[in-house]
Amino acid sequence: MSKTARLLILGMALLSASAAKTAPPPSVQTPEEKLWSELSSQARVNLNSQETLGLANKFIKLYPSYPKSVNAHYLLAEREFTAEKFQQSAALFEKFLQNFPGHELSDSANFRLGECYYNLKAYNSAQSAWEKVIRDHPTSSLKPNAMEFLALLYMRGGEWGRADEMWRSLTGGYSNFAAMERVKENYGVTLYHIKEYDRCAQILEGVVSSKGAYFRALSLFSLKLYDTAVASLQNFEFTKQGVYLESASYLKAEGFLQKMNYNLAAAEFGNFVRQFPSSSLALYATLRQATCLLFTGKYVEAVRTADRVLQSSPPKGTDVYALFVKASALMLQDNNSAAASLFAKVAAPGDFPDLCAAALLRKAWCERQLKNFQAQDETLKLLEEKYPASQPMAFGQFLRGVRLYELEKWDDAGRQFESGLIKYPYSAISEASLALMAVSYNKAGLLDRLITASNACLKILEGSYSSASVYWRAQSYFLIGKAYFDLDRFKDAVPYFEKISVNFTDHPLFASAQLHLAWSLLETQEYDKAREKAETLAEHKLADAEIRTHAKFLAAVSYFNQKDFDKALARLADFAAKNPAHARAPQAKFLIGLSFHQKGVFGSAIEEWTACIKKYPDHPLALEAHLHIGSLYFKAGKFSEAAKSFRNFRERWPNSKYTETAFWQELQSYFNGKDDETAIKIYPGFIEKFPGSENALDANKQLEMIYYRRGAHGDPDKIAQFLSKFPQSPFAPSARYKLGDMAMEQKKWNLAASEMEQFIRDYPNDPLVPEAEYALGQAYENAGLAEKAVIQYRNMIKNFSSRPGAVSAAFRLGSLFFAREKYQEALESFQFAVDRKLSPELKANLLFNIAVCYENLGQTENAGRAYARFAKAAKDPEQAREAWMSAGLFLKKAKKNKEAAECFGELLKNAGTKEKEMVAVNLMAECYQAAGKKSAAADAYEKLISMEPVANDARLSGLAQLAFIYETNKKIAQALAIYEKISVSGGKAEWVNAAKKRIEFLSSSLNPLP
Repeated sequence: MSKTARLLILGMALLSASAAKTAPPPSVQTPEEKLWSELSSQARVNLNSQETLGLANKFIKLYPSYPKSVNAHYLLAEREFTAEKFQQSAALFEKFLQNFPGHELSDSANFRLGECYYNLKAYNSAQSAWEKVIRDHPTSSLKPNAMEFLALLYMRGGEWGRADEMWRSLTGGYSNFAAMERVKENYGVTLYHIKEYDRCAQILEGVVSSKGAYFRALSLFSLKLYDTAVASLQNFEFTKQGVYLESASYLKAEGFLQKMNYNLAAAEFGNFVRQFPSSSLALYATLRQATCLLFTGKYVEAVRTADRVLQSSPPKGTDVYALFVKASALMLQDNNSAAASLFAKVAAPGDFPDLCAAALLRKAWCERQLKNFQAQDETLKLLEEKYPASQPMAFGQFLRGVRLYELEKWDDAGRQFESGLIKYPYSAISEASLALMAVSYNKAGLLDRLITASNACLKILEGSYSSASVYWRAQSYFLIGKAYFDLDRFKDAVPYFEKISVNFTDHPLFASAQLHLAWSLLETQEYDKAREKAETLAEHKLADAEIRTHAKFLAAVSYFNQKDFDKALARLADFAAKNPAHARAPQAKFLIGLSFHQKGVFGSAIEEWTACIKKYPDHPLALEAHLHIGSLYFKAGKFSEAAKSFRNFRERWPNSKYTETAFWQELQSYFNGKDDETAIKIYPGFIEKFPGSENALDANKQLEMIYYRRGAHGDPDKIAQFLSKFPQSPFAPSARYKLGDMAMEQKKWNLAASEMEQFIRDYPNDPLVPEAEYALGQAYENAGLAEKAVIQYRNMIKNFSSRPGAVSAAFRLGSLFFAREKYQEALESFQFAVDRKLSPELKANLLFNIAVCYENLGQTENAGRAYARFAKAAKDPEQAREAWMSAGLFLKKAKKNKEAAECFGELLKNAGTKEKEMVAVNLMAECYQAAGKKSAAADAYEKLISMEPVANDARLSGLAQLAFIYETNKKIAQALAIYEKISVSGGKAEWVNAAKKRIEFLSSSLNPLP
């Protein structure tokens, strides 16, 4: 404990709470106070003197109850402590605490008790005493001291977590302690042991003690902040006798090594060996020095230094590492044979798996350099068998892949690289493996596998980069993008080319990636972006001239694909003019023609394509241009010119892969141009030359159609030729039917009947049979074979009642019966037809025929109703009026007066003439009268009053009937008015005279008729 702390405790003992008061003058002191004053003075002079001991015992004996006697007891215990009689002091402090547990000096007593036990190495008792200070005296000024001592105890016992908690509480609650260098030092050591290196380095920063500087350097080293760690050690002056000097010196050298500052590290390790030749670390420092010399390329010195280790009878393990360093140095001097032998020795014991695996890998490399490929393979196999999960195995897998790559076993090489990427953690070699895997699968033509494997491996490598990434990762991205590109998966290709375009601008593949990116954007219809990329690349001064020219072409094509044909024409024409020998020039000329074609300027299109053919006759696009010219003629309906163009193509390029296409298009030109005579000569040639063509079947079918079509235009001999040539053709039934149809058109009825009979016999299930049945009936009818016609029409109605021809047959059958006055049979035929779906005109005709049949059969009621149906269906107004009149008359005759009146009412809506209108009114009124509806009859007759001509007989007759109705109803005035209208009508004399007489009679008698 510090001298200051001891004086503080002693002062507290001597100056109790009562002593804090102002001491009374000697003249008024009590004996107790006088003796206490003497004791205090003596204690201050010499606590350990016999006088002090005697005065203290005297005071306790004389005044045991006096308050300051407690202080005297404490003084006795403190006296033993200062004399370093810790056992006696501990006993007195224990007694003090037992007798005065609640005294204000109990915290000091507990603290001193802890010190006593600590000095006696009774650490558990010391811990207990100090814990009581903290627990029972939370406000004591000695609490932080107790906390510090407890933390030191925890550190001593290796309880670093508890020590950390105590230091944390101490520094957090007592800022003056937090600033103390010893507290910082010990707290930093604690933090180092609990691996809180950041906090350790932070707390120990600025601490000047060797211990603090050393542990700060250790923490920085653990954080891999080697520069800062080394600087920390360099900035601190270790004394030659410093306990940490040796460790710090080694640590500084190790820091340079870890920072890969191998020259400085080699020098520092050498200094260490010279400064501490007897150190247990000297041998390891020599080995580390050899390692650093190896890394700095000083291979001869590395071998010599490693040999020093080997010659000093090193412990097991050190010798193996020394051999490994020596072998590595020999390997790097191209002494591969000696190196391979030493690596074999390193790997033989197998006690150090990581080192053994590394040795086997390097041995395989040496064998490879010696071209001992079998030995290489055997070594790699041994590496895989013994250390399959080791880090060197990743490079071993890579070497296997490289060997397969060299042997051009592309699929196997790709799988080998892929396996290594999946199995082993990321390393610099992973980048090369990824790229070489992609190259291998690309050379093997396994593009789908390339994409799948590369993307899967990229996910594994995600977030991992190394110095090798700059070169290899860009190549991997390019190959993946190119695979997508070659598979026409342009949208998927874009992100990979973009990665190169953005992140690898200095890479050799940058320009090519930019060009492929532009093409991919073009193919995904991102025309503006594609053009922007292409134009930027075209101006890139460092890009290859070929790529720049290609980019200009792409920019021009972007306008074409965007359908901005005017700009496309300008840019493509400029490109073709400036680069006539370029590989893309034929395509530019071809696209110029296509641009004109899209604009509808077909003449210019043909001119450009013709020029393309002349300038680049051997280019594949010259062939396409020729085909386009033919197609243009074909689409324009100029089939003769199209056929000529296609024929010229196949004559000029008879062995082209497009010859079949041209030949087929030539046939289509003949076919569509209806040049049947040429077609029947050419088609067999195509069928013979291209029997396996996808168009062969169509060619045969079209040839049949051509033969059929030749005759179908009206030449029975050619139809007969077709039937003889293609008896099983699907067109044969139509051809046979056509022969009969032609005879019908030529009115050769007997021939027509014969052909139709044969058709029905030969093709009873053909869809044209109903038409043939009907045509056969017509042929019989026109040939005068009425009975056969009747039978045929009846068969047609019976067998094909749902077909349209059945209606026509029924109509024709009805007409035959009608002409022979067989009205009932005719009526049945017409009724069959009228219920089917018919045109309005045909339906009206049938209804009229039905009405006439009823009329001829004397069925007046049915006749009237049939005429009414006809009237509703008739389109001709005059026919409709006649039908309504007939319907009304027949229904009136049949005494169906209500229906008859309705028919006359319909007639009145459009009577046609005033006279007919008056007749219709009279007939309608008569029907009402016959039905006993005199009021309705009067209403009807009243319509005549306003009608003209006023002198018409029908009008006057009707008005006379109206006047009579008024008279019978005793409406004399109304009857007189009607008679007056008749009398002044200017009509026939008998009507006028009769009316006048009636007026006179009614006027004189004023009596109505009984």
